[in-house]
Amino acid sequence: DVCSSDLTALNAGIGTQITQLTTPSPASAVIFSFGSGGLRSERDLGPIFSDRAGTLGRHKLYVAFAYQFFEFDQINNIPLKQIPVQFAACAYPTATGCTPFIETSSRLDLKLNEFTSYVTFGLNNRVDISVAIPVVNVRMAMSSGCSVCSQTQLSEPGVAFFDLFFNPSQAARSSTGIGDVTVRAKVLVAKGERAGFSVGSDVRLPTGDDFNLQGSGTVGARPFAAFDYRTKI
Repeated sequence: DVCSSDLTALNAGIGTQITQLTTPSPASAVIFSFGSGGLRSERDLGPIFSDRAGTLGRHKLYVAFAYQFFEFDQINNIPLKQIPVQFAACAYPTATGCTPFIETSSRLDLKLNEFTSYVTFGLNNRVDISVAIPVVNVRMAMSSGCSVCSQTQLSEPGVAFFDLFFNPSQAARSSTGIGDVTVRAKVLVAKGERAGFSVGSDVRLPTGDDFNLQGSGTVGARPFAAFDYRTKI
């Protein structure tokens, strides 16, 4: 008699790991300027969504797309291919020799596909506004089984023994939707011929469905400062 089953800790661990995934940086962009004499200048913008000091430039627009794939093999050092799960199973706590838990062996397959679109706009030569919009596809499959779990319970006139069989079961589900949208503002504080320094912040909005592991369910912020120095190697 399974009295209760609580997988809250496992669900929370999975949700935490998914919301801590890094935002991928789209490919670097390069600007070429041409004049009457041919190529006049070349400028490497670097990855937009990493901690680079440079800004895009006044009224310039940058659009990018990135894809990343994750397959989880462990959470908090627990292998997902063999998860020890316990269920409260003792309906008679006072029964002689009653085992309070049913121990099961479970396997969890968790895969995530993330398609992220980026838009960056330069308000002026020193301020950039960026938005990252992810579309998340989460696929989860879990199988669980227990061979034979011996229990005892009180019965008249004495104690009776019985074997409890937990039949192997398997379930698979998937969900697709918009994840947590990230908005970034960055200000170029100082710029030299080779060096640059900027500050900014990322704000994560709870636009993803946390129940289906597509978002965190809460607002998050990450302030940052960036310094870079360019030289030839």
